[in-house]
Amino acid sequence: MEKKILLFGFTDFAGRMQGNALASLLAAKGIPVINIGPENDNTVLGYLAAGTTAQREDRRCAPGTKAEAAAEQGRMLEGRMLVFCGIDPEEELDEILALCRSCGIGKEDLKAFLTPANITWTALELNDELRKEHKALNP
Repeated sequence: MEKKILLFGFTDFAGRMQGNALASLLAAKGIPVINIGPENDNTVLGYLAAGTTAQREDRRCAPGTKAEAAAEQGRMLEGRMLVFCGIDPEEELDEILALCRSCGIGKEDLKAFLTPANITWTALELNDELRKEHKALNP
């Protein structure tokens, strides 16, 4: 999988500035940073990571899932989230997290790796799961 970082919820002025700063720092390493707009909160992460538009319309979210119900209600992703695609956690993660911190991206911003387990989830589903985990670990 091609290395890249997907940013969700970095839509306000400060978020755009932080995303642009991170993109500048990671460009030297050949790692693109892609700002994903809220219109893709219910798009499958695998499609977003691949950069394809094919099948987005017919597979926004699986029928009968929480994400489909949320999409029908117009619910959007909560807060900000970064999804690391193709990043080696042992060799690159510490440096990337340090760069994130230097750009003002903090602990409150959710972070996850794209994995075989979540590649078919939507950004909204991943965000919900990360929020549950964050609450459980930080009572």
